[in-house]
Formats: sequence, structure tokens, C-alpha cells
Amino acid sequence: MGLRILDRYILREMAGPFAIGLVVYSFFFLINLLFQLAGLVIQQGLSASASGVLFLLSLPNLLSYTIPVALLVGTIIAYGRLSADSEIVAMRAGGLRGAAFLRAPLLFGTALFAILLAFNLWLIPACRAQSDRIQAESAQALNLVRLLKPGAFFDRVPGVLLYARSADVGAGRYEGVFVFNRTGPSVDILTLADYGRVVRSPESGTLTFLLEKGETIQFNRKTPGKVQVATFEEQALTVQTTPDTAKSQRKSLTELSTRELLGRLRLPQGNAGIEEAERIRNGLSYELHRRLATAFAALIFVLVGVPLGMVNLRGGKGAGFSLSLIVLLVYWILLSALADLAVAGKVRPDVAAWFPDALLLFAG
Repeated sequence: MGLRILDRYILREMAGPFAIGLVVYSFFFLINLLFQLAGLVIQQGLSASASGVLFLLSLPNLLSYTIPVALLVGTIIAYGRLSADSEIVAMRAGGLRGAAFLRAPLLFGTALFAILLAFNLWLIPACRAQSDRIQAESAQALNLVRLLKPGAFFDRVPGVLLYARSADVGAGRYEGVFVFNRTGPSVDILTLADYGRVVRSPESGTLTFLLEKGETIQFNRKTPGKVQVATFEEQALTVQTTPDTAKSQRKSLTELSTRELLGRLRLPQGNAGIEEAERIRNGLSYELHRRLATAFAALIFVLVGVPLGMVNLRGGKGAGFSLSLIVLLVYWILLSALADLAVAGKVRPDVAAWFPDALLLFAG
């Protein structure tokens, strides 16, 4: 059997389990995604067209998780079948060695690595940024005032928690008002008032609380033992309910394009303190390396899947899925745990991002 024929034969063996694994694992992720979209439709009145666009924008991120594990499933099941039917033994008897067995899955893995790299570096950040814009526009169009219910906490405004003991809905007047507002990275403000009214400004995307007879308590998380208390007869408290013009400066790391990540790594971190600047830089560096490492995991899963499949003589497809799930859990648990250590500066960001790959490569 020639090597070129062997490659095609192994790829055909991998194609079926890979497709099945992709469908099965994507299905489980899709269930969670559909529940999230349903929540947006119910709570924010998201339109059907906007929901469809959000669904499509979420697919690249979903596939970035399911493609590597589907490749692992395909590799384990294909080589398990070849090993169980003694075809591996026959091929070795014909003079084939390890490199010949690895070439086909590595070619397949390299193609998927290129796709995942494009997803992680360009497509997923762009889709996340667009998804956030759509949700922000939906939130801006929503009349938040009508959703404020007496006797229930309201947390739909980012960074703000609202509560009112009772309300006169017709007059728009609330009694026993509680407003918790996170105004900055370390400052929280708690406002308690006997009475209050809420006025929303669609043009500016703000909520204004016209409060009467209460007090304001300011906390600084950097000095937890100290608080500032002030009383008032009347006060107007305004909070932002939609992204302001500076939102682009407050993108989450996963929304930043690769060019933005590299640009921010080269620039000083503004007026942030030394520790905060170090945390920001660690987060940027880790996110950049994570995008590269999780794409490269496709090749790592091939190198792990081939030996696992060869020793999985009689396990069948069920065992292939079980083994792939175990490897996936180990990989993502390590990646998640090391992310926090990297941002805190306890582990180098590049080491934290690449260690799960290195560990699986060593194990394979």
C-alpha cells in the first residue's frame, strides 16, 4: 500500500468520527447559546433578525471549541478501529513506521490549525465586538423604566443594582429606594432614599434617579475600613445605561482585535498604578498567547489521539468520546486555572497559555 493511498485511507477513517464529534459537541454548545438568546429576546425584546445575527456571530467562537475536540474524537476512533482490526500490525509488517501513521492526521490537523488561527486572531474578536454593539443597541431601545418592579432587585443596568420596596406605577414614584452604583474600578456608591422617581433619557442613554430624603455611602475597595457618608434632602443620581463614547477603551480582552492587543502591549498603561498596569499587561499578553496556543491545540490533539487510539483496541466510538472528553476537561481546566495566575503575575503569561499544550504533548 503506497503512502499516498494510505493517507487517503486514514483520512476517510477519520472523516466520519470527526463529523459526528463536531455535530455532537456543537449541539451541546448550541443548547446553551439558544438559552442565552432566548433570555435576550424575553428580557430585552431582541428582534428575530437581531437574534439570528447574534446566532451567526456566535458560531466562530463555538467552532473554536468544538473543532479541536472533534479532531481528537476522529483520531482516537479511526486509529482505534485500525488497531482493533489488526490493520496497524499489518501495516508495520509491510515496513511502515511511525511517521507514515502520523502524516495524514497531521495534514488534517494543520489545515484545521490554520482555520482556528484565523478564527482566534481575527474572526472571533470581530464577531464579539459586533455582537456587543447589537446588544447595546437593543438595550438602548428598551424602556428600562417599565421593567423596574417593586420588591425585586433589578440588575439589568451594567454596574448598577436597583431595588424599591413599593411603587406607585401610575405616578412613577417609588418608596424605599436602594441604588448600588459601581462608579470605577475601586469605588462603589450605595444610595438609600425614602422616595424617588426614575427618568430615562433615550438620547443620552442615561437613567436619572430623582431621590428625596436619604443618604449616600461611598466605599473604596482599596481602603475597606473607611467609608464616606453624606445625607441629602434631594439628589439627582445619573447612571449610564448604554455604552458611552469611551467604550472602545473598555473593551474586554476577548473583544480586542489582535492589532489592538499588540498596540496596547507596546503602550504605557495610562494613569494606572504599577500593580494595576502590570495586571493589564499580563492580561493582554496572556490573551495574545492564548489565541495562538488554543489554535495550536489542534496539532497537539492529533499527537495525543494517535497513541490513545492505538491502545484503545476494543473501546469503539463510545470509548473514543469518553477519552476525548477527559482530555478536553484536563486541557480547559488547566487553561482556566492558569489564566487567573497569569493575570495576577504569579505565572508568566506565555507559560500559562502554552503549558496545557506542552503537558499534553509530553503525555502523547
